[in-house]
Amino acid sequence: MLFKTPIRSKLTTGESTLDFGAGSKTAEVVITGLGNIKASSIVYPNVKIEATDDHRADDFLIDPIRLAYKDVIAGTGFTIYGTMDNARANGEYTIQWSFS
Repeated sequence: MLFKTPIRSKLTTGESTLDFGAGSKTAEVVITGLGNIKASSIVYPNVKIEATDDHRADDFLIDPIRLAYKDVIAGTGFTIYGTMDNARANGEYTIQWSFS
């Protein structure tokens, strides 16, 4: 029986803060300083479910933030866009991201 070793690409990972301020349905954070990002890179943004100074951990489960990425610039970075579907958000949320 022949077994194939899966190909694994190395992910670059990080964290940032998405700040909705005093109350907004949308927020953006620009991630820069990524010399290894390519225009064709796929970015995986995620909300880190943990308490912050502004929110309890279960706030993220009750009214989740929908995340997307845009504006990938080779050798520079990208933008993470967050939106709330049901209500305005306020304060800061920790965002994790990775790309390959």
